[in-house]
Amino acid sequence: MKGFLLVLLGVIAAVQGRNFVSQENAVSVPWLVHLRIARPSSGFLDSCVGTLYTNRHVITAASCLVEYTRDIRVYSRYFWVRYDTQNIIQPGYVTEATKSQAHPIYSPETGVHNIGFVELDREIQFSDRIQPLGLAPNGTPAPSSGKVCGYGEKDGNTGEVLQCMEVTVSEYNGFLVSKSDGKTSKYDFGAALVSDNMVHGILVREADSTFSGIFLATAKYASWLEEAVAPGEPRSGGSFADKEEILVGEPVNVAEEVF
Repeated sequence: MKGFLLVLLGVIAAVQGRNFVSQENAVSVPWLVHLRIARPSSGFLDSCVGTLYTNRHVITAASCLVEYTRDIRVYSRYFWVRYDTQNIIQPGYVTEATKSQAHPIYSPETGVHNIGFVELDREIQFSDRIQPLGLAPNGTPAPSSGKVCGYGEKDGNTGEVLQCMEVTVSEYNGFLVSKSDGKTSKYDFGAALVSDNMVHGILVREADSTFSGIFLATAKYASWLEEAVAPGEPRSGGSFADKEEILVGEPVNVAEEVF
């Protein structure tokens, strides 16, 4: 079973239009961006969420960046990046991007290393409503709670209004499993789990009846990300995360193993 490629139709139908339940009035989330993506295989538009990391880079899920055709990695062709966006119809600021990079050994079958970044076509000027947010450093313990913001799902498409929720968190095998009254959606992939003003995870699996979302724990990718976005020639990896012996023959089904 391809754990991270399952579409939980029954669950989505049950919560459609109210996936992301607001637990506070999200006035401003200055590090959050909404990504509108032109998919390479079809040219259709898709939506994800990201976190502004530098004035030229946005962190998100690798699954938002690439598709595989006959085992060949194909990157998305074009991104519209929306900042200060309480409503995606009326963003505060928009830029474009044509370059992105997924982790070099991201596996769509198992979901491991599901992290990457978008390289913006221009530098962003920070303001009180547009601010970067860093990853928790390698070795940082997983938080017991955090905050997640996104747009959810409405009538089978991405929601329009930015909302946030507080979640409780448990750690399992490199993933952070969250619980809350709210529900994330597939349109929130890449959204950050934030605690102590740091990114501790990015959303890689939408909610089902037992959890509000599963996040890839990001602390061990901090060194890779810092190196990958540094000026100079692109690098192929070499971080602590790359060296872990976690490439397995069977998909990792987090939901079944945790619950």
